Formats: sequence, structure tokens, C-alpha cells
Amino acid sequence: MTMSSRSRISKRKLATSAVILFLIPLILFLAWVSIPLRMGEMSDRDHIDTFLSYFPSVIQNNTVIFLFSALCCLVALILASKSAQKKLMTLRIMMMVVIVGSIFLLFFSISRLM
Repeated sequence: MTMSSRSRISKRKLATSAVILFLIPLILFLAWVSIPLRMGEMSDRDHIDTFLSYFPSVIQNNTVIFLFSALCCLVALILASKSAQKKLMTLRIMMMVVIVGSIFLLFFSISRLM
């Protein structure tokens, strides 16, 4: 196995891992945003309680969920930036979308923690 083929395989694995790790906070964000759309006006406490009701009782802590989301964003950001140096244009575009999306979701998670 040559050096370039080994590098190509590892970059694809990094890109796949980045996309998978990006999907986790994206799903959490969509769940968070969809609550007021489905339920209408509600207080912040009701919004948080409804969001936490989606999770098992073991992890029904708002801080833990948003910290996990921020961690996934950070790791996806790092993996995507490493694999964005690939010469294949479609992979570069996809990794740039993951990078920009991860930055947005990271800021969202941090803002929810404050």
C-alpha cells in the first residue's frame, strides 16, 4: 500500500466521522427549534422541560446535553478541517459545510449554556 492510498483512506474516514459527529448536534438543534413551532408560545422553563422529555431519565440535564453537543461540534470541526485539504472538490465543499455548520451549532450550544 502506497503512502497516498493510505492517506486517501484515512481522509475519507475522517470526513465520514466528521459528518456523523456533525449530525448529532444538528438533530439536537432541530429538535430544540421544532418545539415552539409545534407547541406555540411557551416559557423558557416549559421549552427546556419539553426538550428534556425526549431523552432518557439518566441524561435529562440540559447542561450535559448542550455540552455533549458542543463537544461533538468541536470534534467534527477538527476532523472536517483535517480532511478538507483533500483535492476532491465535492469532499472539500462538504467539509466546508460541516465546518461552517459546526461553528454555528457550537455557538448555539454555548449560548444555551449561558
